Parts: sequence; structure tokens; C-alpha cells
Amino acid sequence: MAGAAHGEVVAVPCVALEMPGVPTPNVDATTDAEGTGVQANLVDVEPTPEHVHVGQQVRLTTFSLGPDSHGTEAIGFGFTPLEK
Repeated sequence: MAGAAHGEVVAVPCVALEMPGVPTPNVDATTDAEGTGVQANLVDVEPTPEHVHVGQQVRLTTFSLGPDSHGTEAIGFGFTPLEK
């Protein structure tokens, strides 16, 4: 997946459990990123069937997970839809 920045959603389960820095509910999608399967959250999208679907084109992105107790910001990665 070296350099892969785009992919296609191949599975879209919704998640209701909380994780620091990630709002719930969210979508923990499996994405085909140029032949490599990557499981990551879809971000910047409503977690509903009207907004997320198999075959959806996405791109790699990063987002803040918030600071730790020392003020160091943690960064997560996920995918965001190409079309809104």
C-alpha cells in the first residue's frame, strides 16, 4: 500500500462502542486500497446507509484523537468519502 491514498469501501459495519477521539456511532469500514485491505474508520460522513455504501470511493486522511495527559496530541488515520 505504499503511497496508496485512495480506496473503495468493501464492507461497512457501524460501531456503537466509544473509543477516545472517535465519536459514536461511527463506521469501521474495510477498504480495498490498491489491492491491500485496510480497516479504518470513515470520517467526515454521517454513519447511515444513505451516506455510506459498498463501492464508495474514499481517500486516506488523518484526524486528531485528542491530547494525552501530557498535552501531546495523538493522530489517527481513516478514510473520508470522495463525494459528499
